[in-house]
Amino acid sequence: MKKFLSLVTALLLLLGLLPMSVFADETADELHYLALGDSISTGLQADGSHLSDERFTDILAANGGYILTNAAVNTNYAIGILAQFADGSLDEALADADLITITIGGNDMKLLLYHLIAEAYYNMTGISIDPDLGVQEGMTGDDPAVRMNLLFAAVSVLPGFSELEAFDATLAAFLENFALVLDHIEAVNPDAEVIVCTQYNPYYRFTLPTTLLLKTEFEAGILKLNQAILDYAEEGGYRIADVYTAFHTSEENLSNADDASMQLDFHPNVAGHAVIADCIQAVLDSMTEETPAEETIVEETPVEEVPAEETPAEETAAPASGMAYSFTLVL
Repeated sequence: MKKFLSLVTALLLLLGLLPMSVFADETADELHYLALGDSISTGLQADGSHLSDERFTDILAANGGYILTNAAVNTNYAIGILAQFADGSLDEALADADLITITIGGNDMKLLLYHLIAEAYYNMTGISIDPDLGVQEGMTGDDPAVRMNLLFAAVSVLPGFSELEAFDATLAAFLENFALVLDHIEAVNPDAEVIVCTQYNPYYRFTLPTTLLLKTEFEAGILKLNQAILDYAEEGGYRIADVYTAFHTSEENLSNADDASMQLDFHPNVAGHAVIADCIQAVLDSMTEETPAEETIVEETPVEEVPAEETPAEETAAPASGMAYSFTLVL
């Protein structure tokens, strides 16, 4: 009788473990995607609403079968991502992530510009405006007079903006914080695939005399920011999604900005989010297509037949540095 009870107990224990083992296998098969960054990743629109299924993050998650954690924050900076790491709110999502995308850098440089615009706006109108939020709200708001005055203020400070010492100092501060972001990701989850998006010029289709300067000066600043992101890619251990070129070469308007209606909102529209998703998907697809280099079959040579003179080291060609992350900016 005792033997029978022991067998029943063992059987019950075994049956009890089965669901847990199946659950563990299912969990192991799950893919997790963590989106970090700013309002590009949140899907913010000019009216303050947010895209949902049409955001590039949600498109990627649906296409790849990922469980998405979108931790992006409107108006986020590189130091803002560090703050999110510091409070521990992203510990689990970061540790579980198979894929991490980052859209960051635009706000870091934009904040400097908005402070200059706010100062110029005050000098023009005598009205104080908050550089952190007021400038952007005014540029995308419903008051045409405010939008026009802010545009004139921007035109007055934009020439040579990317050549200012303050621009270089702001860019250097961004890169320092960005490096800390990547260091933390590497420390917590070295196996995650990290893809960083380059910044696009939202005003790339502007042609009116009153807005052309906005286009050209934004271009100069964005190119410097993108070059810095590209230069750090190998050391930072991330891949590049070439969003800049995709927007720049598109015949379709991919942002909410429109010079005819004086709409200066720089966020991607629905079509823009689809293009960003395509850019990131292209990187993911290229990863699956990568194959190890073919091994060279070397025939064994008897010791006595080995040539006496070895090939000098300097005659061996070294691989070009950084080629894995190179791309061409289209001007």
